[in-house]
Amino acid sequence: LKDVCVITLAASSYVSICGGFNNSNLFTKAFINLPPPGTEINLQDQFLKARTVDTGSANLPQISSIPTPNLKLWDKFLSSTDPTNHRRMDQFDGFDHSPNMDEAMKWVEPESEDRRELPSSELKKNNANSGQACFPMREDILAGMDKIIVKVKDDQKQVLQRQKNQLGKALTKYLEIEKQLTQTVADVQKLQVGKINWNLKDEKFPQIERFNHLTLGDMQGILSMTKSKTKIDDVQWMGAEEKEIYKALAEHSSELQKKYDDVLRDSWKSWRKYEALSKKLTSQGEKVMIAERAFYNTYARSEFLEGNNPCKSFKL
Repeated sequence: LKDVCVITLAASSYVSICGGFNNSNLFTKAFINLPPPGTEINLQDQFLKARTVDTGSANLPQISSIPTPNLKLWDKFLSSTDPTNHRRMDQFDGFDHSPNMDEAMKWVEPESEDRRELPSSELKKNNANSGQACFPMREDILAGMDKIIVKVKDDQKQVLQRQKNQLGKALTKYLEIEKQLTQTVADVQKLQVGKINWNLKDEKFPQIERFNHLTLGDMQGILSMTKSKTKIDDVQWMGAEEKEIYKALAEHSSELQKKYDDVLRDSWKSWRKYEALSKKLTSQGEKVMIAERAFYNTYARSEFLEGNNPCKSFKL
């Protein structure tokens, strides 16, 4: 396939073309926004132009004529953490029990009980000794950049080193916020797992007890349907058995609402902390990807504008 130009729009395990940032689809917009007829431009130039414009999306547009720096590491980073808030609420409210957060914490280990109980002076000493050891993914990405910097032309080394340092700072702050957010998620989940037993009992419909451990999200949906005065028999997408279950749950809506409100009230502070940290994490995630774009653009334009390849030969 030497004579073929391949463009990949996204990371292998994380697609945020329509993600959490307001400008997260700018690469796609810019790439398909062709210049006026008669303008001489090739596929590689169009790709680089689009990647330069797209400073915000958490994704990895790739072109076969230019090796993507740290491709495997960025793929791993984007598949394990969540810079654009694409799936964060699923991890938090119980809709999704997938191990995404566990995967992310392989790089950002939570503080142990012993560590939290250390005096502040001892913690400070430990931090000074550990450096960035608690964020090995950060170190892997920066080490990969060092391997690239030594290979480029001398006049580009200083620029790329400065951009690598900016990325390192952005990654450190991002992973620190993620660590706080993950602990907040764990605190709320611990509270809710202990609290949520809806205590449903119904002699006429004993099957209702199977729903005593519904997540907050599922219970919110049931209570919302009850409040909307929806006639269950008119709901086309429900089967007969499901309708009977919803009717039985609706008869207990008052007690369920009280229990639901109690859980929310008890976890209110952590919810608010989560919301604040989540906004900070999304904002910091954008800064991480801006730094990735800056490094890529400098590297690509310094090394791959000369010479012929299929991506340059294909004229738009």
